[in-house]
Amino acid sequence: MSADTVQLVEDGIALGFLPVDVDRTELVPLIQNVLSTSTKAVLEQGAEAASLGVSSSYGAVQRRKRHFSNITDDLNGIFFRFPFRVPDYFALVTRALVVLEGIALTGDPNFDILESAFPWVLNHTLHEAKQGRLGADALTAGRLALEAIASPERAAGKLAAQLQARPTAQPSL
Repeated sequence: MSADTVQLVEDGIALGFLPVDVDRTELVPLIQNVLSTSTKAVLEQGAEAASLGVSSSYGAVQRRKRHFSNITDDLNGIFFRFPFRVPDYFALVTRALVVLEGIALTGDPNFDILESAFPWVLNHTLHEAKQGRLGADALTAGRLALEAIASPERAAGKLAAQLQARPTAQPSL
């Protein structure tokens, strides 16, 4: 994931979320820190789910909320420090998705937009993989997503094991 941080910043620039002249040497380590924090949270949750066989206990939910809050605070600090902007096209797409989700929730209070989008995302990912346009991380994520449908606890434990086995390299600029 360390090497992906540099590409993440480059993608943010290419998509118009950051200006071309953003200080990459300052931004990349900050984003890497947030990603490391979120990876640590996933590892902890995966280990807990694997050992207990549950992922929705009160304590687990509280820890997820605390981790999410910490990550959000870190990201907010980065967003206020660097000239992030939301391109018009992204704001319009996001607004359309929120409106569509609201309509769907009116008809079905249990509607989950991520669950509904999952088949399309999976199909798109498989198509990209067949075209050779995905790296090993994306293919691994796709396999884990398929396993998560069948057994969320097993998939969480497997993800935790894979992330723990990865070397933690420092981002190169």
